Amino acid sequence: MKNKILIIEDEVRFARLLSMELKHEGYETEFVSDGEEGLEKIRAQEFSAVLLDFMLPTLNGVEICQKAREFSSIPFILLTARDDVQEEALQAGVNVCLKKNFDIRELLAVLKKLVAS
Repeated sequence: MKNKILIIEDEVRFARLLSMELKHEGYETEFVSDGEEGLEKIRAQEFSAVLLDFMLPTLNGVEICQKAREFSSIPFILLTARDDVQEEALQAGVNVCLKKNFDIRELLAVLKKLVAS
């Protein structure tokens, strides 16, 4: 079975780039650009992990994680340009925070570790 990754990101070009990189590494991806829609996908389907932005329409990344933690233990990787959300995100149940402009190899290593555990 392929590992399926949900990408919740409102910057479409960035999401496409992530998706291409992940597919190149053998992951299957699905993409949504809205927080509520992302939460519904997490409820309705099985994913190996979720990559999510902090700033999203309807629900931010931390809110999505808080709500999803009520019914799921799926790994969350928060991707953000902000410096001030890491503590809040980790308390909400995010597994890893990566600052945007991260090296794709760093993301792939984190993802591999989270999906394998």
